[in-house]
Formats: sequence, structure tokens, C-alpha cells
Amino acid sequence: MDGRSARATGRTKQLATRVTQEFHDDLRVYAAKHRLKLVEVLELGHEALKSRKKDSS
Repeated sequence: MDGRSARATGRTKQLATRVTQEFHDDLRVYAAKHRLKLVEVLELGHEALKSRKKDSS
């Protein structure tokens, strides 16, 4: 990738982490089933957590 597609989406920072094989597999299956990118699943999960936190305060 030459950087143009990253700039087009606004995603320019790389995020690397270690997860269990089970979590990795679940994440990939969910993303594929819903036709999402892995990053989109993470973004949606993050928004849901923020919303839940806001609702409980």
C-alpha cells in the first residue's frame, strides 16, 4: 500500500496488539460475516463501549 488509501479513510496510525487465537478467529469471522474490515469492527466496538459508559453515568 502506498499510503493513498490510508489517507482516504483518515486511518493513518498503525495499531498492533497481541490477542488469543480464539479472539482473533472470532473477530475475523464476525468481520467477514458482516462484510466489515477488522478496523471497522474495532471502531464499532469502541463506540458501543463509549455509549454504554455514557448511558450508565
